[in-house]
Amino acid sequence: MGASEDLREIIAPNRAAAEKLAAEIMEQDRFENGHEYSGTIGMASGVRTFVHPKPLTEDQARVWIFGEWDDASGQYKEGKAEKWGPAILVNVVAKNRKRRWFLGAVCSE
Repeated sequence: MGASEDLREIIAPNRAAAEKLAAEIMEQDRFENGHEYSGTIGMASGVRTFVHPKPLTEDQARVWIFGEWDDASGQYKEGKAEKWGPAILVNVVAKNRKRRWFLGAVCSE
């Protein structure tokens, strides 16, 4: 089986609200996909939250979650998300004065 990356934006005022919305998004996704291997966020096993003192930019959050290739070192920089693991929830820079979070996972398909 393969895997795909799924990234969602959540608007929530605090960690607790973001975690609640993340759980709801994941449950809705499982329902919509018949609890099958869909390659979407519902395939993650729970949520792991990281709150940075200074919110990450969108690009920093993507790398934090999924990782990236580093041309300078010639090595892959690992992200926090792993296939079969929990979705990663991380705070990102606010937009229009609304607190934002990214929810991302490497999802079985």
